[in-house]
Formats: sequence, C-alpha cells, structure tokens
Amino acid sequence: MFQALSEADQVSTLHQQAQEALKDNETTRNNLKHNEFNLWTMPNIRHATAAVLGVEGEPLKWIESRGTKEGRIEMAWELGEAVLSFGLVAAGSYFTGGLGAILLRGSALLSGHSTLSQTNELIKTNAVTNTALDPTAGLLPPEMKQHWGWAAAAWVGLGLDAGTASFQSLVKKGDIERF
Repeated sequence: MFQALSEADQVSTLHQQAQEALKDNETTRNNLKHNEFNLWTMPNIRHATAAVLGVEGEPLKWIESRGTKEGRIEMAWELGEAVLSFGLVAAGSYFTGGLGAILLRGSALLSGHSTLSQTNELIKTNAVTNTALDPTAGLLPPEMKQHWGWAAAAWVGLGLDAGTASFQSLVKKGDIERF
C-alpha cells in the first residue's frame, strides 16, 4: 500500500507518522517522569530490562514474581471497583427515598472515576505502543494498542449511570409528572 503512493504522498505519510511517534514519545516520557505507569505490570519492559542488565536465575524469578503480584493487585482493585459499582446500583434500585438516590449517585461517581481512569489508561498505553517509526519497535507491542471504542462505551455507560441517578431523584421527588 505504501509503495503504491506517489513519492510526495510517501514523504507526507512518513512525516505524519514521525510527528505522531514524537508526540507519543513525549507523552510516554511525561508519564514515566510522573510515575503514571506501573512498569512491573508491563512484561515486555520487565523482560527487556532484565535482558539488558543480564539478570538471570533467582533475581529474574523474583522480578517475574513481583510483576505477577503487581498485575494481580491491579486486577483486584479493578474487580473490587466493578463489584462496588454493581452493588451501589443494585442497592440504589432497591431502596426508596433519599438513600436510593444517594446510592445511585455514588455509583455514578464511581463510574465517572472508572471512565476517567480507563480513558487515561488508553491514552498512556496507545502512546507507549507508538514510540518508534517501526510499528513493531515500540516499548509495548502493537497488539496492546487499545481501540477508542472501549473509551466511548465507558463514557456512554457513565451517561447512563448519571441519567439513572437523575431520573430516580425525579421519581422520588414526584417531579416526574412534569414529563
């Protein structure tokens, strides 16, 4: 496909890709500088670092064990957040009055936190996969690049959560009759 382009289009395409890679490099540098990554949960980076440093044997086993542990901790927090959010929605739907409205608003707030976290993670991960002109030479492999559809789905979910909380507040107050 690239070779079928005219010389001017090839230059333009390469220029655009270089600019995107430079921008993603800067994003990645800033994220690393501000400790936005848990590098223990990134196996490719762990493996490359251990290989460059010549780490073998027991220290390498410890590094792999630590990476697995950090990944499990991260997964546990995400699972806990999902369970808490589901519990708040279920309880908010069950209870009437102010308590139900408060629980649903809490769920919407938690959903907002989760949505922002997912969007931030998507931006960070996608930048790390595009740190070189060669798509296979980024800090993370190209298959780890995430699609924006997941972020869009999270934002739609947040809107539905907020709408549910608002709707239930109207129902509880009796203001729904205006609609």
